[in-house]
Amino acid sequence: MKAIYVSRQPLQPAARPTQRPTTEAIDGAHPAARPTSDSTPTMTFATAYDALRAQPLLHGLSDWQLERLAAHGKRSMFHAGCRIFNEGEPAERLWLIVDGKVVVDTDTAERGHTVVDALGPGAMLGWSWLLPPHRWHFGAVAVETTQTVELDGSSVRELCHNDPMLGYQLALAVIHVVTDRLQATRRRTPTARPGPSG
Repeated sequence: MKAIYVSRQPLQPAARPTQRPTTEAIDGAHPAARPTSDSTPTMTFATAYDALRAQPLLHGLSDWQLERLAAHGKRSMFHAGCRIFNEGEPAERLWLIVDGKVVVDTDTAERGHTVVDALGPGAMLGWSWLLPPHRWHFGAVAVETTQTVELDGSSVRELCHNDPMLGYQLALAVIHVVTDRLQATRRRTPTARPGPSG
């Protein structure tokens, strides 16, 4: 089986001078995650702040809130075919897609992994990090090289606790994601055929 590599390089957050970007990978990285070579494509945005500011779902956040959020962001790149997470696993992070494509799937006894939705640039991947029991309700796979800003779920939850307005805006973003996911699931669910009359 061909090895799949995932780059998790830190982004310099647009934060106060006393803050320093982490150089460690987030705990619980996918087993297939390994550093890529220096030839890894450079993300479109120079900083986590720039990437987050460009995300439509975060337009309700102030510059200061984006800076605080960016302090917990780092670059993640997934190659095509990389499974990002599995349904039922602990949900410890979220991703904002900058470039590429990810499909969300669910594991069914009848058909195995079934695609529920497809996500592209500007989308948030993952919402189970916000709500107990913090386990993924779906799985996700990159279907092409995908670059993201990755955020640590527990750190973001702490930010939401300390800044209710930030928490409110992120909750709205998550509600938007959940609503879209439900609609996508409904569209992909075969319509039941009526039984024989009489």
